[in-house]
Amino acid sequence: MSNTTTMDTILFDLDGTLLPMENDRFIDLYYDGMAIVGEPYGISRQYLYDVVEEAFVTMMHNKGSMTNQELFFSRMKENAGHNYELICRIFERFSDVEFDTVRQCTGCNPMAGQWIRTLRDKGYRIILATNPLFPARCTRRRIQWAGMDPEDFALVTSYEDHCYAKPSRGYFLEVMNRCNISPSQCMMVGNDVREDMVAADLGMRVYLLKNNMVNSRNLDYSMYPQGYYEDFTRVVAALPAL
Repeated sequence: MSNTTTMDTILFDLDGTLLPMENDRFIDLYYDGMAIVGEPYGISRQYLYDVVEEAFVTMMHNKGSMTNQELFFSRMKENAGHNYELICRIFERFSDVEFDTVRQCTGCNPMAGQWIRTLRDKGYRIILATNPLFPARCTRRRIQWAGMDPEDFALVTSYEDHCYAKPSRGYFLEVMNRCNISPSQCMMVGNDVREDMVAADLGMRVYLLKNNMVNSRNLDYSMYPQGYYEDFTRVVAALPAL
């Protein structure tokens, strides 16, 4: 497609963008909750962290040979050995029942729902471009914590369906291929300089939200359109109806 293609698709990050979150606190609560499930089996929090966290990190470097879910359980099987089936049961039980315990580390973006409603009313396709490291059911819960409905989005990315993770360009290429769209049709909105703004390298428009901004590598972000919730609200208001 040519560079004059109409921008008609907005990709939103979830954690830290639509759903404010304390990242370090999230990790602590995540493994605390899993440890509660593992305690009756004599499985320690540290053991769960060692086995599961490395599997998460492995997903972040997925090169596309299998889904993130497949890679996650493959790596966890290597780490857990004879405990693998038990660790799987603990992980599944936590994801199904105890995941809500991490909600206390999240906040509220009072303008997020307004952005989604306004953009949908104007005819834009909305994609939830959250890093696909979690089961779909956990992502649905986080969407609901943010005061939204999974049906608000044309696509919600999760570990079952994707073979790459942010900040890989492969992740964004996967999303575009699934939706049959080009970079010139898209704007990526997120709070992480490395994971979200990499979309600009593919030719997407981007917007960096400075509320809850993450810049773990101290990268230069001066070249990106940026602002706070109120600023992006004005951007949304100025976008033409399609």
